[in-house]
Amino acid sequence: MKTSFKAMLGAFGLLTVVSFCAAKPLEWIVVKTPHFSVFTQGNAREAQAWATDLERFRIALGQFLPVAPARLTPVEVVIFPNGRQFAPYEQLEGGKPSATAGYFVPLEVVGAMALERNGANSDLVRRSIFQGAAYWISAARGEVLPYWLEAGMARVFSTFTADAKTFTVGDEIESDVRYLRVDGVPDPRFLLSAQRGKIDFEDPKQTRRFYTGSWLLVHWLTFGAKETAAHGAQPVDFTKPGQDPDDLSRAAFGADCATLRQWLRDYLLGGRYKRARLPLPAEPLGLAAPRKATEAEVEYALGVLLLGVQRPQEGLPHLIRATELDTKSALGWETLGLAQLNLNHRPEALAAFDHAIEAGSMNQKVWAARAVLQREKH
Repeated sequence: MKTSFKAMLGAFGLLTVVSFCAAKPLEWIVVKTPHFSVFTQGNAREAQAWATDLERFRIALGQFLPVAPARLTPVEVVIFPNGRQFAPYEQLEGGKPSATAGYFVPLEVVGAMALERNGANSDLVRRSIFQGAAYWISAARGEVLPYWLEAGMARVFSTFTADAKTFTVGDEIESDVRYLRVDGVPDPRFLLSAQRGKIDFEDPKQTRRFYTGSWLLVHWLTFGAKETAAHGAQPVDFTKPGQDPDDLSRAAFGADCATLRQWLRDYLLGGRYKRARLPLPAEPLGLAAPRKATEAEVEYALGVLLLGVQRPQEGLPHLIRATELDTKSALGWETLGLAQLNLNHRPEALAAFDHAIEAGSMNQKVWAARAVLQREKH
């Protein structure tokens, strides 16, 4: 069958139009809650599911670490459709992209969370997200927790799942259990005396020992300590440096560190890891209906992600563009000002803080930083 040259051109033109239409990126959709702005491309149900999970997590952990909702910083959540689009916003390790397909990083006035869709539902990614969310809640309390307690609780809650009425925590983290059974239970003296900024996180073995040991200690306290003298022990201030770990252990758990280590070893080898299913308090989640995101909202979210992965120079153009598009966003100006300050762009930071206060900012950090910059100027 013969086909005319004109018909061939027409067919090619149609194919070209279809091809271009297929290549056009999907618009960004946002689902907002009182604490989260969840962005996704062309998949509103996905955004709603994550917004629901995150709000349920906030409610669940609030039963253990109560915090006034108003103290929680807002969180920008971006779900990327593929690895190519996620790559510019990945966390870096040693200057190279990490292998993790998701993260949750609390910042000064906002939180950053990103996911790559293909890996978003893996156990590892979900644990990473909920572990970061636990630190977000802990930071909002304004109370310094013992380092091992904060780290261990974040890890225990990282296995969080929930439905409309109940939530579960405390599942075994298989990689932690395997490591502890091979490497041995860390000395509680190491865990109880750990202070923020004092752990050498450049040492992978020390880092692994601290986090797995903290997980085991908090898991045992939550689910196994009733079988020992530690049941009913009184709270102890672990945060003061220079205290004797054995004295702390006796006061908190009813035994010295050597005995505590044996209890932890027995718990580990016994394998009695309990998964707690508890009622989820009936609290409104506050999910808004999905809608098309504005350009300002998307630019701001992308800028926040780059701050979260410690690339403020790359995030700056996004934040500047967001404030150009939405001049009345106090949070936008606050974030831009703090980013400029972190880069030591002091005049630009002062200008951004001035705009933030004009827009109604009541953030104490912003007011304090602005006062310092004004004194420097004069």
